[in-house]
Amino acid sequence: MKRCMTILLTAVITSALVQVASAQQGELKLKITDKAGTEVVITGIDFDYSNYPGGFGTYTPDHEGQGIRVKQGQAVVTVQWRKVLSVNLLAEPVYSVQKECSGAVQQFSAADTAQWEAAKKGACRSWQRYKYSGRFQMVSGTSLSAEVVATSRDVKGSSELGVYSIALEDIKEIRPIR
Repeated sequence: MKRCMTILLTAVITSALVQVASAQQGELKLKITDKAGTEVVITGIDFDYSNYPGGFGTYTPDHEGQGIRVKQGQAVVTVQWRKVLSVNLLAEPVYSVQKECSGAVQQFSAADTAQWEAAKKGACRSWQRYKYSGRFQMVSGTSLSAEVVATSRDVKGSSELGVYSIALEDIKEIRPIR
């Protein structure tokens, strides 16, 4: 009986170790460079595209870990990390002002910040968001540009130090590690 338990325990431990080793080998790693030039390798990547409605509405979870979403015409495409050598990101601020709470929204580009500052005085509300573009170097050798779909929260994962979180607008480059 003792021998059977030892064999069974050895089989269970060996199976668990094989599963952990195979999971670690296949785990996706990204090297993220922020705008300050700091490079961090992360695993367990999570781009959160979930819908977080204000007030009433339904929370709709939508997480992506195998790629990054871009716009291609009117469609949204997930570019798989296995097809990418690198992505250089550019975040361009877009400023918006709503003069009357039920009125139309005016938008200003980064070049129009003085006009935005003047327009937001006395406005019902004003806010800033980002429009993201990416320059993709593909494994196939091609290079292309696309508008990157904004995440609703920070990009998250695990680094050597612990839980990692960074806003999309603070990322300069993403490189999958092979």
